[in-house]
Amino acid sequence: MHGLAGFLTVLQVPNNAPLVTPSEFAIADVVAFIPGVDLPVTLALFVKDGRMDALDATFREQHVPNPLVTYELRYINEPRHHELLGSP
Repeated sequence: MHGLAGFLTVLQVPNNAPLVTPSEFAIADVVAFIPGVDLPVTLALFVKDGRMDALDATFREQHVPNPLVTYELRYINEPRHHELLGSP
């Protein structure tokens, strides 16, 4: 049986950083494969008001190597898609 663990990091982007459009979306179709961890880590990057706002990671295992030295990122879906914040 696997439990869930993870983190949500709120990002601080300088006010003078260039804005992106659309101004609100999430890139939520990324997984990280970590040597020694059986199940992939799911990642989501949230953009609000045209700036990166938060990074969310969900681990399906309790054991994650420390220090985390190497990993591989992949998109879950091809082609990559953006999900608007608040969409089901």
